[in-house]
This record gives sequence, structure tokens and C-alpha cells, in this order.
Amino acid sequence: MIKLCAPTDEAAVNIDDAIKAMRSMGISLAEIRDVNGINVLDFTDEQANEFYEKLKAKGIDVWAISSPIGKRDLHIDFGAYQDRVAKAIHMAQIFHAPHIRVFSFFEHNNNPDEVVKRLKYVLDEATKVGIKVCLENEKDSYGETPERMIELLDKLPGMLMVYDSSNYIQVGVPAEKTLSMAFPRAYYVHFKDGIHKGNDADIVPVGEGEANIAQLLKLSALRDMTFSIEHHLRYPNEGETFEQIQNTQKFVYPNRTAAFYDAVGHARMMLLKAGYMEIHEGLFKR
Repeated sequence: MIKLCAPTDEAAVNIDDAIKAMRSMGISLAEIRDVNGINVLDFTDEQANEFYEKLKAKGIDVWAISSPIGKRDLHIDFGAYQDRVAKAIHMAQIFHAPHIRVFSFFEHNNNPDEVVKRLKYVLDEATKVGIKVCLENEKDSYGETPERMIELLDKLPGMLMVYDSSNYIQVGVPAEKTLSMAFPRAYYVHFKDGIHKGNDADIVPVGEGEANIAQLLKLSALRDMTFSIEHHLRYPNEGETFEQIQNTQKFVYPNRTAAFYDAVGHARMMLLKAGYMEIHEGLFKR
């Protein structure tokens, strides 16, 4: 079965608007990353409790704290790193989140030993309190390729993997390779798509790019997985207008929530085309 999820800030900046958009699209599982422009590791306890109670009141559970841990240069001060890890674990406890999402560091100078040391620290600390840690592939991080991700997973027993196909597309790894090599190790999915473009990719709704979403869904048929709609679609940033960006790529939206609605619509369409049925709100079975 596949359960749909979404980072709240992919739906809206404001938590109330995000909840409204998510519930209107039948999504009752959330990742917490940024709310009201504040990163989850910068929430006060009062803010975190307020956001949690609002989600809970509308029947939305928190799947993961989508932390920026590891989305920094490897040489970050270790004491400061420990503080951020402690804050991520504390936020996971407030939100009753069973998972923390992390990355594998920039400016790593191909130094897997130090990457593993730092990832092992967050893994060990989270495991002590029953929280699972999920490692995402990210462009320019140590784990940007399937080979590197598998290397890290093998060196870190208990570490889980977030499979983000569009992040692999960004670094020029074809879907056939990521699906055969990385996806079998995936714990959950960031459900988005992309079209390779130079040293990057245009992010597009699922089914519109090179991620071979049909094959991904076929491979998912015998597994229970969470698919989080971290769409990253293009809409005007602060200071931009829709007219300024509308011809920059194929899929452009007037605002964040419009992008979210289309992303969820494409996700549902691809699931139905792959033979899945929605047996409960946001829960699909083939």
C-alpha cells in the first residue's frame, strides 16, 4: 500500500493554510520542514506545540522532521552539529514524529569516514529514543549517487533511505539505474519528477519527466511505503511575478498552493493509471 504525505510548506507557508490545502486533497500525513518561514530546528517549544496541536486537531499525523542536518559543509563545528541533532530529536518528540530526515554533507572532499562519523552520531542519538533516521540523496552531497548512498547505508546499519528520483536526475543518473540500484533500499519516497538540464534539472509533476514513475509504482506494488509529495515545482518567489517566470520552463504556477494541488493531482492520476485504488483517503492499494 502507498500512503500519501506532504511537507506542509509545499502546500502553504502558513500552517492553517497548509492544513486546509492538505485536507482538501485528502492528505493526512505531514513532514515538518518550515512553517511561517521558520525552519523546524528554529522553532521554540511554544511554536512547535502550537503547530502540532493544529495538525492533530485536523487529523494530520507527522511522518518526519525534515531537518537540514547534513545540508551543510562537512567542516561545521562538531559541537554546533551536536546541538542541531539534539534540537531535531526534541522537535521529533514534540511532534510525535517517528522519523528524522538528514543529508550527507557538502564540501566533503570525498571523505567518507568523517561523513559516516557525523551520520552515525545522529543515528545513535535518535535510536536511543526510538526515532528512525532517513538519509536523502542530494545534489553535491556525498550521497548524490546510488553508489554513494548504498556505501553509506552499508556503513551505517539502521540508517534508512529516502529515494528522491529527481535529485538523481539533477546529477545525471538515469532512472533505470536508480530504480534498479537504489530503489530496492528505499524506505520512503519523495514523489517528484524532473527533466535533466545541463548541470541541473527542471522539476516537473510526476509522470511528466524522466523518473520513470510508472516503473517506480510497479516496483512499489508489493511494498508498504510512504510517498511524500515534496513537489518543488516552480512558482514566483518573493519579489517575482508570474509573468516574469511563466516562460522559463514547461510547468510554472501562479503560487505555491496551485503548484501543490497540481502535484497531488498528478500523483493520484499516476497511481490510478498504475492500477492502484484509493481505499481510504490518501491510502492506495493495488
